[in-house]
Amino acid sequence: MQIIAHADDDIIFMNPDLAAGIRAKKPTVGVYLTAGETDKPDANGYAARRQAGTRSAYARMAGVPDEWRAERLDSDPDHGVELYTLAARPEVQLVFVNLPEDNDPRANGGKHALTRLWLDQAEALKLRTLTPAGGKLPRPYEYTRGQVIQLLVDLLARFQPTVLRAQDPSPDPRYAKNWVRFNDHPDHVIAARLAAAAVREYRKAGGSAVELNYRNYNVAEAPVNLSGAEQRDKLDTFGAYVPHDSEVSLGEPYDGWLRRQYPRWPTGSTWAGLDADGSRYAFAVRAGELTYWRRTGGTWSGPTPVGGATLNPGVSVAADRHGRLHVFARDRDSDEVVVTTPGSWTWTRLGSPNERVLPGRRGSVGVPVAARDAGGALVVLVKNGGGGVSALRQSTSDTWPTGWLDLGGTDVQDGLAVGPGLTVAASTRTGVLRWRQQGEGFAAEPPVRGPRPAGPPVVGGGLLAYPVEDSGALAIATDGEAVVRPGTEGLSGLGLAVTGDSVVLHGRRVDGSLVVGTGKPASLAWSELRGELADQAAAITGQDGVELVGFGLTGELLTTTGPPGGVFPGWSAGR
Repeated sequence: MQIIAHADDDIIFMNPDLAAGIRAKKPTVGVYLTAGETDKPDANGYAARRQAGTRSAYARMAGVPDEWRAERLDSDPDHGVELYTLAARPEVQLVFVNLPEDNDPRANGGKHALTRLWLDQAEALKLRTLTPAGGKLPRPYEYTRGQVIQLLVDLLARFQPTVLRAQDPSPDPRYAKNWVRFNDHPDHVIAARLAAAAVREYRKAGGSAVELNYRNYNVAEAPVNLSGAEQRDKLDTFGAYVPHDSEVSLGEPYDGWLRRQYPRWPTGSTWAGLDADGSRYAFAVRAGELTYWRRTGGTWSGPTPVGGATLNPGVSVAADRHGRLHVFARDRDSDEVVVTTPGSWTWTRLGSPNERVLPGRRGSVGVPVAARDAGGALVVLVKNGGGGVSALRQSTSDTWPTGWLDLGGTDVQDGLAVGPGLTVAASTRTGVLRWRQQGEGFAAEPPVRGPRPAGPPVVGGGLLAYPVEDSGALAIATDGEAVVRPGTEGLSGLGLAVTGDSVVLHGRRVDGSLVVGTGKPASLAWSELRGELADQAAAITGQDGVELVGFGLTGELLTTTGPPGGVFPGWSAGR
């Protein structure tokens, strides 16, 4: 399910992930909160044309005629939405709520309707919906803030998605500075926050879904990260929408957005690990809640929710000097880094590096990544709000200090990498920065020489790799200079496991396939696991080799194990 603000947002910002799921014939539901009418004189007609454009683009992604069954779906006696079902692919459905768009001066109360609704904790404001021309709604409906959230909860309960896509609830203030206040279109941000609020209520009723958030306008300021074929397909999909909407085109600024797709919070590849008792754990944030799967012997069990904190997507695990796993995450409410351990499941708050680096920008702290240093202490690292890197090192008594260390760096993008010896790597928009731990501090090393990166790097086992701008091909460095590996185009979401003098390097393609390189860093043997994954894979190293784990397009845990330097068989369901 996608919960988005406008009729073209998912086509622009959540593609090619969106198309991959549709083409894999997974049930897909788009929920559009606003009518997108802006200040057009013919608001109802323009809203209807935008809906038609969305239907046309979805039909193209599904590869079937643009023919839909339209009906009114009553969420309660006082509210109704429009539901469209694709005739030849009925598992593809679209829901239009038709709240007023931010720039509509005719909305009750004037412009910025959705923002005003979100801020109205007293529930005094009732926003009136539009009735798109030729649609199925007999009249406008009125919604308070709570009623919009409840509508989304009802839709979640009706469709029961296993993966929920939403927009960016907290855009990085370094970008899209022309959009004051939110650094993005207000409707994008508020739609994401309403989705998060609905998921929280849905969780209370026993619901769950893997959450994925996507960057919006500010992707234009990031490197192109799709392959040529992906760019062409995405442009062709949007081309099916364009004839219906007089305000858009395949030129700028749309061309810049359409050649990119970036997650708001990269989930990373360090969300699984081996605990001191020999148990294997895999973690995910589902409906804002830490959830785990556990393997004892040869059997995985789960998912089991932890509770105690509401989190953003993206967690990282590392074992301490005693072999006990620690799980690091970012609290959604306080923007602090938090940590817990299996068994106790008690959350410890580690604060925010922005309290020192850039006060007032706690919300722009990145996803944490953690590792154990040579002295046995755990170290957690994050991108801070100033665009540098910050670290916090566990004390000798296994407690956590309050002062974060600033490693420096500028223009750092989210998704840090940390390797043995506590080597740290971070992509900027023009290169890859590196640091190495020295004592309890860090020293900067020369940046990697090579092509511009288009995503987070991985580092370890004498190897550093990252996806290359404008192709997604792998650039691999073993001596400080990165060389592009042919035949690896379209990769993102990299991961790396080190076993002795061998490595397992893996990257996901947008169709859910996993490309895997195994062996010595200088002579990797490559294979591919068929398309199954919704997001990045992780790796657990044990006595029987390396176990790759990932989440399928329907939310299930998938696993496969291969010997060091060997070939991985196909995926099997963990549970």
